[in-house]
Amino acid sequence: MNDFQKPIHRDDPAPFGQIRVNEIQEDKKGRDQPYDPQPFQAKPLNFAILVSFFKKFLDLLPLKKRAEDLVLEEQKMFEDVISFRKLLQILAQEDQSHNPEFTQQLSELWHNLIDDCNMIRGAPGNLPESINKLKNFMSDLSNYPPGADHTLGYYFAESAGQDWIPFPFMELLESLHNESLSNPPQATLTRWLSALTDILHV
Repeated sequence: MNDFQKPIHRDDPAPFGQIRVNEIQEDKKGRDQPYDPQPFQAKPLNFAILVSFFKKFLDLLPLKKRAEDLVLEEQKMFEDVISFRKLLQILAQEDQSHNPEFTQQLSELWHNLIDDCNMIRGAPGNLPESINKLKNFMSDLSNYPPGADHTLGYYFAESAGQDWIPFPFMELLESLHNESLSNPPQATLTRWLSALTDILHV
């Protein structure tokens, strides 16, 4: 019987001596310290509450800022309306069609009112009543005289009164003044002044 055929007995000495496996230090530490899940569960919960609170707070900031911006934009619009109305009142009483200083101020304020109309925005059908009335007024003024190729809106858009004062533009201003003197109740300037006053009293 050769060595491979001999039976192995438990009493036989181990051929290589006794083998010991050392415990891993981390496993020993883990068994020594009891596991406490409470701190781990509490931290994420508190963090989630804080995140939710700050998110709600930040969501409110744009709405508040937008409301403040709208108030400032409307205030500027009312100031421009008051100034433009004052110039139309002057034109109704005095012929300023050939006055470069007057036409420059009139043109600049017209452009300011256009900017005011474009600046104030809101949801469809939810614009302030004052801005809707201002848009109607600007449309009426821009298309004067009705049916003409070159209206006041055309000349204002071309910066008439600022960089140049074309003769047809001066004629339009003069005709507005003369109409106001000859028939004040039915005059175009009277209608425009009434519309501007209505905007301010909204």
